[in-house]
Amino acid sequence: MSWRLVLCSIAACLWLVGCNHKMGKFAYDGGDRERAVEMWEDAASWGDVQAQMALARLYTRGEHVPVDLDRALHYAQPAVRNAKRWDRPEAERVLATVYERQGRYADAVIWYTGSAQKGSSSAQMALAEIYLDGRGAGERAVEANPQKAARWFREAAASYRVSAAEGDS
Repeated sequence: MSWRLVLCSIAACLWLVGCNHKMGKFAYDGGDRERAVEMWEDAASWGDVQAQMALARLYTRGEHVPVDLDRALHYAQPAVRNAKRWDRPEAERVLATVYERQGRYADAVIWYTGSAQKGSSSAQMALAEIYLDGRGAGERAVEANPQKAARWFREAAASYRVSAAEGDS
């Protein structure tokens, strides 16, 4: 087999993985949730970050699938590892959300912080809310810290203003 054929085969597989993610989104938006999950699971098994994040969100929220935080983590962790620069803040936020739902607040804060520092307004809000009252107990707890809460509320407000000014709202 020539190296050109190998490269073409690899390119075709990568294209198909991307198509599976897009077709999964199309199925989801069209109301065929079962088909969407099937297509995203196939794409996720090939390392498609968007599919991994979509599945992590579904299993975290229990949208058309049972809530399964272990399965959500199964998809969220590789999404962070596989994410490119432009996907990374969202992948980190998704992982943080899974950790927060599991009651692993200290872990959630680590990943929300990474995402928030890269400009994710939803991660900034999540951090502000966690620091406002504190969360959890024991070694996974995060103590209330009004100064940090205020900082992240300000950051989120600034991010929302920029987003609205750019027409993203």
